[in-house]
Parts: sequence; structure tokens; C-alpha cells
Amino acid sequence: MQPLCNARIETLRLSEHLQAFYPQIVDDFKLICSAPIRQQASIGGNLVNASPIGDLSVFFLALNAELTLNSPSKKRKISLRNFFKSYKQVDIRKRQLNHTFKT
Repeated sequence: MQPLCNARIETLRLSEHLQAFYPQIVDDFKLICSAPIRQQASIGGNLVNASPIGDLSVFFLALNAELTLNSPSKKRKISLRNFFKSYKQVDIRKRQLNHTFKT
């Protein structure tokens, strides 16, 4: 489980863990969004935005990613496939934070 949801997209691009699965990630992720966004946008924010053209959604759906959502009282795990409910709608409850994901 990688606690990368708050990490920048650039951090993901340079992740040795993901490079082991996808060696082209270093070059291919240069094509994802603009350089300023890669330097500042979070991975979790990209996923929670739930845009049908989200840069990272398709990538993590293909990897069968699972999210862990934290609330003050408990943790909840959900597959990314089930996390996306509809256009710009996700299965995140009040006071839950997108904490980690697993590929």
C-alpha cells in the first residue's frame, strides 16, 4: 500500500514501485497534464475529481487499484471501479479522506 494520495503527480511519475510495473511511466507521464499541474496537483485530488477525462483514472482502473478512505472512526476500502459512481460523482462519505491506494 502506497500512501501517495497526497503526493504530487510528479512523485508518482518517479515512483520506483510503479516503474517496476510500467517502465515507460517516466516518459509517458510527461504527457499527463501541464508541467505546473504535475508539480502541484495531488493524485487523490485527480481521482476524487472524477472527471471522465481524468488523466490518472484510466491508468489506475487498468491496475485494479483499491482506495482506503479514512474517517475519524474507521477505515473503508473500496475498489476504484466501485469508487466512481457517475459523472463527477464518487463514493466518498462525509468526513472521509482519500488516504492510500494499492495497485
